[in-house]
Amino acid sequence: MENKKIEPIIVLGSGIVAGLTSKMLTNKGFDVIRVINKNTKALNKIFAIAPSSMTWFKNIGLSEFLINPNYPIKKIDIYYGREQESLRFDSKDSYKDALAFMVKEKDLSEAIDLSLNESAIKFLYKNEIIFENHEDYIKITNNKEDIYSNICLWCDSENFDDVYQHKIKKNRKDFCQQAITFNFIKDGDEINHAKQYFFSDSILALLPISENEISVVWSCDDKLADKLREFDDESFIIEFKSRINFGKQLISNFGRRSYFPIKQVLSEGLFDKRVLLIGDAAHTIHPMAGQGLNLGIRDIKSLEELIKTTKYIDIGIKGFLRKYERSRRSDTQQFSKLTTSLQWLFSSPNNVIQEINREGLKLVDNNRSIKNFFIKKATT
Repeated sequence: MENKKIEPIIVLGSGIVAGLTSKMLTNKGFDVIRVINKNTKALNKIFAIAPSSMTWFKNIGLSEFLINPNYPIKKIDIYYGREQESLRFDSKDSYKDALAFMVKEKDLSEAIDLSLNESAIKFLYKNEIIFENHEDYIKITNNKEDIYSNICLWCDSENFDDVYQHKIKKNRKDFCQQAITFNFIKDGDEINHAKQYFFSDSILALLPISENEISVVWSCDDKLADKLREFDDESFIIEFKSRINFGKQLISNFGRRSYFPIKQVLSEGLFDKRVLLIGDAAHTIHPMAGQGLNLGIRDIKSLEELIKTTKYIDIGIKGFLRKYERSRRSDTQQFSKLTTSLQWLFSSPNNVIQEINREGLKLVDNNRSIKNFFIKKATT
């Protein structure tokens, strides 16, 4: 190995985090090899991007025209309890322009691809390579060509059961829930205004992506989700409308429903030899807080800062990887505990717990300092 020249960084993943990681690394002057799956295309996802993440997008050179749909979320109403009382978070209370920005996965993917067009990135297909992870190097064999690197940044959750990740212990929690996602059109003047409803059997988030189009994430317990799967479109819409507070506003043009299971997966460690897990490969959390992608972006920003401040020539050595691991542990644990706790509290049918929730949220609603704490945590 002493005669091998180790230059490129391997980024394994086809998704948004892998693309953003590659963009950050090329900005830092690294050569990058992307290992992707064949025929991968952007899904019809909608992301709630934190303002700090949007600022970082601009700093690394993503096209503002593509990633800024000019639709910020300025207010979020949270409905809770048997009487569906409400709590409001308003960007004005914290002197912010927005609480979040709604971005379509397709637009973000196009912005990343456009920014990488002139970069020296080599693409390989995962099913066409042999991957080896050693203490001193990474080796990829592709069409009888051997490529060496000092690190592989593993970004995608779709490879959770891969042999290379089995060496890193993962704690899994099944919420026994399924998320249903779809869009619809409404009339009315409640622009820049998101809503979230907490029921004993589900959590329902309404996220505007334009003045008239709403993206829905409905996190249902398995019993309700299975029931809704059996509904035809008309019955499903009737059940959905019975849950939301839209008054006399007309809603129409319901899009296709997608279902996916909700699980939490947290890695106890973040690296094995020279493979480092970031993004969904390292952590997935409940979607109720809309922080999954933002956590992945903060992973990349932490990696970027360490590269800048530590000046390691070889960022695959244990000393560097341990520094990164320590830098991300607290943030990831805080958000995973927060979402798990809130999901349990609001889903509990216990009347005593519901009353505690009610009084606690009243306290939050009447205390600007507490509100600002939650806003700062979500927007940073």
